[in-house]
Amino acid sequence: MNPLLVVRDVGDDGAAWSDAVPAWSGDAVVPDLTLEGATGDRTDIVWLLLEQMDAWRGRAPIIIGCGEHSLAAETFALAGWVGGLVLVDGLGGAWTTPEEQVARQNVWLRAKFEAPDHVGYPRVWLEPFTRLLRENVRCPVLIVETPASITSVDEVEKRAHQFGGPVEVLRIESAAPVPILREVTAWWDSQPDGR
Repeated sequence: MNPLLVVRDVGDDGAAWSDAVPAWSGDAVVPDLTLEGATGDRTDIVWLLLEQMDAWRGRAPIIIGCGEHSLAAETFALAGWVGGLVLVDGLGGAWTTPEEQVARQNVWLRAKFEAPDHVGYPRVWLEPFTRLLRENVRCPVLIVETPASITSVDEVEKRAHQFGGPVEVLRIESAAPVPILREVTAWWDSQPDGR
């Protein structure tokens, strides 16, 4: 079975995911995403995941990106380092204008300056950037939408069609890791290259 890496959402301590992943029949990890001990440029979630992802690169891991940290998961899918990408409530919020992007990045930079351990990204979703990124993701993609999603219901299918590879959309009533992981397992088992 392909290994599994879960990129938990901002503010999630990872405990529920850590309890759920032993059900995965292969190697599975929910990395600690704290920036404690991070140095130099290693202050980004992608940097915190890089060592584990590099170790598994030849094993085509499944990466689950949750909420705001879905962009980090998409980054590894874009690089071709994963066998499958799962986004849990990770399609993003309303598209923002360039002016809104600048204003939100300024707020984020101020927060980062005041608290260097601040984790997360500015709440910015630029349609041209996102479309280009997703067009180049070729691995199978499972989009899991729950009632907690910040993506409007009418945008989900449009955003799903941005991906360059095969994509499935699943709507479930619970954002809890156990039912999500059951769905991910069933989805991966149904993939031609799954298992």
